[in-house]
Amino acid sequence: MTEQFEQYKWIFEPDGSLLDMYVQETKLHDWLTLIDFLNENYKVKFAPTLDNEPQDRINKDYVTSLLLDTTGELECRTVSVFCDNLIFNCHFFLQDEIEFDADPRELKGQKDFETLIAFMTAISKTLNKEIILTAEGFPEIPLITLDNSEERLKISTLDEIAKEHKRSITLRGRLRSFYIFSLIRLLPKLKDSKFKDSLANYIIHLTGATKPHLATKKKTMRNQFPNDNTND
Repeated sequence: MTEQFEQYKWIFEPDGSLLDMYVQETKLHDWLTLIDFLNENYKVKFAPTLDNEPQDRINKDYVTSLLLDTTGELECRTVSVFCDNLIFNCHFFLQDEIEFDADPRELKGQKDFETLIAFMTAISKTLNKEIILTAEGFPEIPLITLDNSEERLKISTLDEIAKEHKRSITLRGRLRSFYIFSLIRLLPKLKDSKFKDSLANYIIHLTGATKPHLATKKKTMRNQFPNDNTND
């Protein structure tokens, strides 16, 4: 590996948020393949369970029921995957998107960096799909993109991230933010409690806080950054 932690450590500087990893455009069989792979190759803790004791294997039947559930009555569960000094938490939110998160505070040097890349490579190879690492809450702006089938590893530069972030803030988004901010400023001035409550609920609706989590559409980094260089 020619990539060095020192060159990319800005990605892992702790700021109170997590790092997210996504495999997009997945199906149930991808999840089942992943579960088998994790159970066979890593120490895992699957929780919570009925007796609140974590299990050392992911319950494939339960996860299948959870991913197919449309009632919302099944308890969502998480599996912690132990990989050298790092812990990757996998969440079973959506059938069409696999998500992990990691604590950047655990990535302290070259060895941890290599462990992260090795884990992403293993997931990509197992599923034959691209995997991306992003800042928490920004799935549309990949920091690291890895596709084992194409032998492609793309680590974004600060300039690329800044440009993509600026591009993602559209005029419509800025106007929407201004509108919401204006409504928030209006709230304290209202005396009618019923109208005030209605407006507060409307503002919450506008922010999308009540929307269900949806899978993010896969992006092709080569299209985003024409000067993409594939690293060996």
